[in-house]
Amino acid sequence: MESRSHRRYLSSCTLNKSLLTNLERRLLHGVPKQLDQALRKILSGLGLDSYKKLERYQIIVEKGKKSQVLSGVGDLPKADLEPGTHRVRLIYRLGAPKIITVDILFAQNEQPWIELTTQSPHVEKILPHIAEGVVELVASHGTRHRIAQSRAIQAVMLFSVPGAVMAYGLWRGVDMFLLYSSMGWLCLLLLGVSLSLPRVFPWVTFQTQRRFPWKRLPPVASIVVLTLAIVCYIGLVLLHVPPAEESPVVMLASLMG
Repeated sequence: MESRSHRRYLSSCTLNKSLLTNLERRLLHGVPKQLDQALRKILSGLGLDSYKKLERYQIIVEKGKKSQVLSGVGDLPKADLEPGTHRVRLIYRLGAPKIITVDILFAQNEQPWIELTTQSPHVEKILPHIAEGVVELVASHGTRHRIAQSRAIQAVMLFSVPGAVMAYGLWRGVDMFLLYSSMGWLCLLLLGVSLSLPRVFPWVTFQTQRRFPWKRLPPVASIVVLTLAIVCYIGLVLLHVPPAEESPVVMLASLMG
C-alpha cells in the first residue's frame, strides 16, 4: 500500500526533560485518543481488542559520536540532558506502517520538525490535527532564535547597514564613488556577523547539566570583535572620504573637461 506523509516544521525551542515528558505523553496517550474511531475500525479488521500490542516507542539521544536508544523519558539518567547532546529523536509507531508513524527530530543546527506517515486513508485525514498539537506544545517552550536563523533577516542586516552608510554619505555630500568602493570590506565584516549568529542562537537549545554554555564563547567573541570593527570602519570611512567637490576624481574630471 502507498504511504502518505505529512511534515510540519517546529519553532526554535529549549529542549528539556519537561518538554520531552509532555511530548511522550501526547504520543502515547494523545495520538491513540485522536485516532479513536479510525483506530477502532483498523483493530476490528485485525481482530484485536487493544492497540497496545501494536505500539512501539523510543527516544534516540545522540551525544558526540555516540547514540543511545531509550524506551522513554524515565530512562534519562538525570533531570537534564547530558552535556554534549546535539540531537534527540522521538519515534512512535502504532501498527506501523499501516496505522501511523510519528517522527519528531530536534537537532542543534537544523530546524526541528515532525513527520507523520500512514497507509490508512482514514488516518490520513487526522494527521494535520496531530501535527498541530505538537507544534503548539513545542511553541510553548519556544525561543526567539528563529530570528537569527532567518535568511531574510541576515540579508536585511547585510544590505541595510551599507545602504544606511551610503544614504548618510549622500546627505553629507561626500564623494559617492570613493564611498561605494569602500563598502566591500564592510559587507565582509557584516557577513562574518551573520554567519556567527546561528551558532550563538541555535534552532534547539539543549538544557544540560552544564549551565554555562562554553561552546558559545568563540562565536560570541567573534560577533563582539566584528561589531567593534564595523563601527570603527564606518567611522573611519565617513571621516576620511572627502566631499565631492574636493574628490581627486572630480578634480581630474574638471581638468580634463
